[in-house]
Amino acid sequence: MHNTKSNIAALHGSATIPYMTGREPKRNVNKITSHDPEAQSVDVTAGNLRRLKAVFPEAFTEGKVDFDVLQQLLGDEVDEREEKYGLNWHGKRRARQLALTPSTRPAPCVLARRRA
Repeated sequence: MHNTKSNIAALHGSATIPYMTGREPKRNVNKITSHDPEAQSVDVTAGNLRRLKAVFPEAFTEGKVDFDVLQQLLGDEVDEREEKYGLNWHGKRRARQLALTPSTRPAPCVLARRRA
């Protein structure tokens, strides 16, 4: 009868399993700086503009969205009325802008893993 480590080793095709024995190989860990792509969050606004430009390239003038042209391209599908019902508060526009601003700080779960 084989022991458990031998059975697992046979399944994985190796005689030793470093993570099971506590003899993990040393890994080179490079420090991530705020300028590295891994430290940047996704730029949601840029992605949305890229997709909009792919579908409606003529709605862009000098790299900016021309809403009048976009409205003409969309035709009757644009609702110009003010919202009748909605949740509004002072600073809502700024909060939306901040939510779409890319972050250069790592997420809390990443910080917790680094400390462990």
